[in-house]
Amino acid sequence: MNITSSETAGDPPLRPALGRSVRELGARLQAKNPFYFFEWFTVANLILVHQLMLAKGFDNHGMLAVVDSLALFGGALVLQAAAGVALRIIWALIRRDRSYLTAVRDWKWMLVSARLLISAVLVIHTYGWLKLLVPRLNQASFDAELWEIDRLLMLGYSPNVFFVNLFAESPTLLWIIDRLYAQAFYASLALAAIIFLSLPSNRTRIAYANGNAGLWITGAWLYLLFPSLGPCYRFEDVWDSVRALMPVSYSWQYLLITNYQKVLDHPLGGIRPGMRIILGIGAFPSLHVAFQLYVALWVGFLSRHAGMFFRLAVIAIFIGSIVTGWHYMIDSIAGAVIGFLAYYCSRAVAGLDREPSRLARDQTGLRA
Repeated sequence: MNITSSETAGDPPLRPALGRSVRELGARLQAKNPFYFFEWFTVANLILVHQLMLAKGFDNHGMLAVVDSLALFGGALVLQAAAGVALRIIWALIRRDRSYLTAVRDWKWMLVSARLLISAVLVIHTYGWLKLLVPRLNQASFDAELWEIDRLLMLGYSPNVFFVNLFAESPTLLWIIDRLYAQAFYASLALAAIIFLSLPSNRTRIAYANGNAGLWITGAWLYLLFPSLGPCYRFEDVWDSVRALMPVSYSWQYLLITNYQKVLDHPLGGIRPGMRIILGIGAFPSLHVAFQLYVALWVGFLSRHAGMFFRLAVIAIFIGSIVTGWHYMIDSIAGAVIGFLAYYCSRAVAGLDREPSRLARDQTGLRA
């Protein structure tokens, strides 16, 4: 085994030391708080966003809007969780292993499940409203700066232009990228809910939820700090020759910009009917890439082979985000950094950064 000079001097390697520091911080916070991080972090941001809206003259009717979100998104999450539990029960019966049945009948597992489901809806609600109202809360635009950063990274050439020109001669490939970018992401959203809401290990489920809440809500604040529409809107001429080859992306881009205009046009004092919180616009960072990498890393922690499939999807989403014009390359790079940090910190706080193979086998129940 190779030993570095720092190890011979008695100093711990940087990564384990960082992991211990994150775990200790998480333990201190949890010891003084009866709620999990994903709960108090989400509720604190929900209250903050609501107060910010009121200060700017917006009124989304507070708790009524929360109830609407619970009705709109809660049902789908419950169904996904139920599907995951049903599939695991079938697998447990096939293997004649009653340990999963014992786990999901425990009242603590059921209570954590309810808290996870409610908090997941509140994350969507908080993220959605903050992102939706970015153009009314901050009128700045960083599109030009993001475009120039991309050009610097590519030695004077725009990655969007490069990839569009690269694939322009292959309509079939553009057709695949167009559909894969949207469908792979939404498939990952559903599969992540199915996998992680149904895990037998509360420890792993809570760790995943902590990182997920941090990822989405932090990303929404970055949208507010660095407002940008994205290259498909600010530099739309780049896609003039290929837009007809990417109808899925174009239709979604039309829906989002129409919703964006409703946000700009609505009067103060109320929320204009027809505005949808899932259709906010923000380019920096790419939370498609962030979430895709986050899920890929977590799935890889549970199962190496399944993780490889999800990591291939990360590459597809990264390239697709640039080709379709939703994002600048720097958006996707920033998203990858956020996804990795959310994964690393959430695992470290839960103590799951130690002996990953054993923990993945013994605590998650995904492996045999």
